[in-house]
Amino acid sequence: MKKYSFKIRNVCRQKVTGFTIHEMVVVVLLTSLVVGLAFSVLGLVRKQMGAIRQNFQYQEAVHKFEQRLWLDMHRCNYAYYDIRNNELKMTNVLSTVTYRFGDQYVLRNADTLEMVIAKKQWYFDGQRVENGLVDALELTTARNFLSRDLFIFKDNDADIYMNGFQNR
Repeated sequence: MKKYSFKIRNVCRQKVTGFTIHEMVVVVLLTSLVVGLAFSVLGLVRKQMGAIRQNFQYQEAVHKFEQRLWLDMHRCNYAYYDIRNNELKMTNVLSTVTYRFGDQYVLRNADTLEMVIAKKQWYFDGQRVENGLVDALELTTARNFLSRDLFIFKDNDADIYMNGFQNR
């Protein structure tokens, strides 16, 4: 029995190697500093990704608007701009498509396109017109839509020239 108790006493008196409390505090502080920096960088990256996503959405909206306008312009026989109602009507034998330009939107028939148009110019036979028959248009999107210039044109039908259509 004495042997057994002696062993226990020796085990209890042996010095355990390990870290001091000061070393542990330094490790915790450095770890918290690194984690804090990582979260700060993550926040900056998320903000940049949000800005990139928003720019992509704006570019996609402008591109879809340009495609839709180009298709409508090339499907129509006649396109008229009415300055009083701020609307562009494109007609063919089967249908009429109307674009209404508001301050913060463009209305295509019943569809609302969130698009801000900063500048509009209308052309017929290469001459700038304010109202009436048009065969080309130049639109500039607002700055928050990356200030993109859109130029859409179409070839006029012979019917326009044969029947003597003139700008009103």
